[in-house]
Amino acid sequence: MQSGGASTHQFPLAKFKIEDFKIDFYRNPLDALGRFACMPPEMVDAFFKSREKIEKAFCKVPLAVDQFGRLEDWFKPEADKLYFIHVDLAQKHDHCAVTMAHVDRWVNVKVTNDYSQPAPIVH
Repeated sequence: MQSGGASTHQFPLAKFKIEDFKIDFYRNPLDALGRFACMPPEMVDAFFKSREKIEKAFCKVPLAVDQFGRLEDWFKPEADKLYFIHVDLAQKHDHCAVTMAHVDRWVNVKVTNDYSQPAPIVH
């Protein structure tokens, strides 16, 4: 079975084995290691190919918490958006972090000459 460009997180009820992605590993072993085995080949490369895009995505607004630990009034969710929160407890080597985002819209991204896949524009 080949992935067809879909990520395993798009199929939460499916059970995959690494052997299911054999064709992906033959086609592009470095990409397959990062996408399906969670083993990016180089820490410089890691999962993000463009450091500039990541740095640009960081929020430059003030913190949404006041000196008493309460959320500021301006920090209110939009009713029509579905929000996602990820918490990394940093139990191994790095620092604890919390992030929240929502999908603003979807766009088609060209992956190869013959294939494109939907990708989220996240805010």
